[in-house]
Amino acid sequence: VPTVRGIRSLGVVDEAEVHTVASHVLSTYLSHIAAIAADGDDASRHIAPGSVPPSIFAASPDVLGPAVLSALVKLLSLRSQQQGLHQSRQQRSQRDPFAPDGRTDASATISFLNTHSFETLPSFVNFLIHAGIYLRVEARDRVKLRDVGEKMMAALALVDRWRDELAHAEALSPGATALDELTMTKVNAAINSMLGAGPVAVAERLPALLADMQRDILGTSSSSVLILDVSSALLCQAHTCALRYRAEKTDDLFKLPLEDRNSVLSSCASWMSDGDLLKVYEVQLQQIKAVSSSSIPTSGGVRGEVHAQVLASALLDGYRDALNYAPPEDKSAVVTSYHSAKVLSIPLLRLYDPSDMWPFDLSVDHGYFDGVFDICHDWTVGSKRFEDEPDAEEKKEDAPDQQGRCFDLKPILEACSAVAVGESSGQEALYKDLMPPSVDPPSGLTFPQFVLKRYADLGLQGILLDLGRLCPSDLETFVEEDKRMSDHRWIVRVRSGKHGGGRDGLVDVVKDGAGGQNFADRELTLSLAKLCNSIDAPSSTVATAKGQTVEDGLTLLSVQRLLAGGDEANSERPMRPNELISIIKTRFIIRGTPEESTRLCLAGLAVAEVAARSEQGEMGGMVHTAAQYASPIWSLAVLSDVEVWQSLSEEYAAGASGELGVRDDFEAAIESTVLFGILQGYNEGRKNASSGDHGANDVAIGYHDDSQIMEGLMNELRAANAANDANAKALETVLLAAAGLG
Repeated sequence: VPTVRGIRSLGVVDEAEVHTVASHVLSTYLSHIAAIAADGDDASRHIAPGSVPPSIFAASPDVLGPAVLSALVKLLSLRSQQQGLHQSRQQRSQRDPFAPDGRTDASATISFLNTHSFETLPSFVNFLIHAGIYLRVEARDRVKLRDVGEKMMAALALVDRWRDELAHAEALSPGATALDELTMTKVNAAINSMLGAGPVAVAERLPALLADMQRDILGTSSSSVLILDVSSALLCQAHTCALRYRAEKTDDLFKLPLEDRNSVLSSCASWMSDGDLLKVYEVQLQQIKAVSSSSIPTSGGVRGEVHAQVLASALLDGYRDALNYAPPEDKSAVVTSYHSAKVLSIPLLRLYDPSDMWPFDLSVDHGYFDGVFDICHDWTVGSKRFEDEPDAEEKKEDAPDQQGRCFDLKPILEACSAVAVGESSGQEALYKDLMPPSVDPPSGLTFPQFVLKRYADLGLQGILLDLGRLCPSDLETFVEEDKRMSDHRWIVRVRSGKHGGGRDGLVDVVKDGAGGQNFADRELTLSLAKLCNSIDAPSSTVATAKGQTVEDGLTLLSVQRLLAGGDEANSERPMRPNELISIIKTRFIIRGTPEESTRLCLAGLAVAEVAARSEQGEMGGMVHTAAQYASPIWSLAVLSDVEVWQSLSEEYAAGASGELGVRDDFEAAIESTVLFGILQGYNEGRKNASSGDHGANDVAIGYHDDSQIMEGLMNELRAANAANDANAKALETVLLAAAGLG
């Protein structure tokens, strides 16, 4: 005897009690039907007082629901036995494709389903209603009663569709039909096998029967376009008619509220989320994908488009319901399978629908972030903007089911931001499954975070920053955490009024991107950093050091521009301190005017000061001591007037008691040298630095300020044969005296 086990898992419910109550329900119904047959239609609604056993009303809902379902299955089994499923061949048309296959007669199954889906099932449910039993049947079990009707209608619709296909093929002229004998034989055999399981099996386990039918039709290898088209048509017709039955009977017969996808009807999913059925749809879509070109689908033309739409919707709707009702321990696995179904369905639909309306709505309704992003991107800045089909835009604008949605990420991001802070943008209802806390399963990102990441992946940081205005909190978090956005962090910080952070971000751009910036880029970056620094004055030692780094960077660029001769430096790469010093030394070989020599040496000392301040290599240069940078520059200044300095040192060494100033024109001789002009410029710069904002970071690089620099200077002069053991002491004294005058 069939039990409800095939329709509902009983869990911890006592099966013996369920069986007893089911027997009472069935016997009461049969008595009621017998009374109707004896007394006429007037008895159809009247249930005799006391005719319903007390055990039925005494049963708990957890027992009564399964019992009612079991009673229905027993009733169907009883009717099938009474009808006799082995009809004689003479009762059937010779053209009927559903012939006996050695098991149950397929035609008899069809006849049974026709009779009992339209008569017995409504009669049984109405009996439950008028007997007062139905009020105590919970919604989840009413859904299962409805499932029986839907599965019967689905099987009948599949059969009717195949008959229509055969009739259409027969009406065509010879050779005009695409249905060949092999295809017809294969499909006939598969459907006969499905129906041969009997009507009760159809009512209980249609998904498994459809899986067997699909396997018989498609085989184990890739299928032809024709086979796919026919099998898809059968599945689509079955699903569509089951949905139509649901729409017509949910309220009218089964007394269930009209379903809203945003509300959970009960604690039990319908048969349309059965794992076997979802696998059937997945296999069918995978086969369609296998024969579809990347640009022009080949499966069935317009029919193929409809098939893909219906199957994709059925698959995704089924997984959504399965997820809604899945127990906690199974949700993770269902989420993974659900996402895989989206990855399969949406790109395939886009091949068939150049307007992208259907794929977009499905992507939104099922929270498929990739689909929403790809379609919006393609229609706003991508290929669809210019290369769409001629009628695609018109179809998109005229579609009545577009629900006010548009292929634009901006209103979606605005709605997400509003929902995140507990507010409303007026758009969140249209994009419910994209709103926080919904996330993309593979990445775990919310929709705004997902959009930002995708544009970063595409290297379109400008669009990313523009859209980020609509979700500032997500943008700030993203740019601070994603290393690819390091060069753009300053923009977000400045937008939010954090000018000190903007300065720091720009300094980081200089450090991290030193190898990729040209001169003009570096100059702009540091100029912006200086502007940020002037708006938000440093308030800590670290901030002050950052400000000095900006000034030092601009100093190096100024020296490079001087050496390059103006705008010619723009296309060059920024040079390091040691490179600038090397160029200055080379330029000094070509003797210019004293003014030119002074400018070169002052520029070199500025570079030396920056280098000395950044011994840790902050500006990307080599690590050098102050003496290694400054001493060569001072030696260039001395060598510009080497004869004067040698003469003064000799006079000093030969003077009375070694006193300076024996010559009346001693000071005048010193003041005429390049070194004296440089000393004046250096001392003036030191004075300004000590009174400015960055005095704490000032570095002394005068040869008279540091013994190591003086030692380095004398070594440079010895190397140039300008100093020796005989005059070194006197020359050092004269140079220190000159520094005193400067």
